[in-house]
Amino acid sequence: SKKGVSSCDTTHDVSLLMLALSCIAAITKLGPAKISCPQFFSLIPDVTGRFMERLIDFVPIDQAYGFMRKIGLRREFLAHFGPRAAGCQDNLDKDTKEIAFWVDLAQRQLQRAIDRERIWSRLTTCESIE
Repeated sequence: SKKGVSSCDTTHDVSLLMLALSCIAAITKLGPAKISCPQFFSLIPDVTGRFMERLIDFVPIDQAYGFMRKIGLRREFLAHFGPRAAGCQDNLDKDTKEIAFWVDLAQRQLQRAIDRERIWSRLTTCESIE
């Protein structure tokens, strides 16, 4: 949180950001065909990114990810912060908790992909044939 800002103000800011992001998630789920203003819909990615940036000013990135996943904006989170994750190695002074978050997330995503594609069972089958 910011210096000189009370915890009550911070809680209020976080609540407003979460409400706004929840509204954006609902609008995103409706899709551009249901929104009569294409210009409005075209602003959503930029606004979502700015709100997510503000959210991680107040809460750890893993909590922000959990919230974004819960409201259905996981892809938007990953698209926005993915380049930041790739740059972690360049910023060795970056928060170690954030680096641990990205490593853990990558491991979980890889494990899901392996399980989904049944890669281990295919490898075992190939090895037994050889």
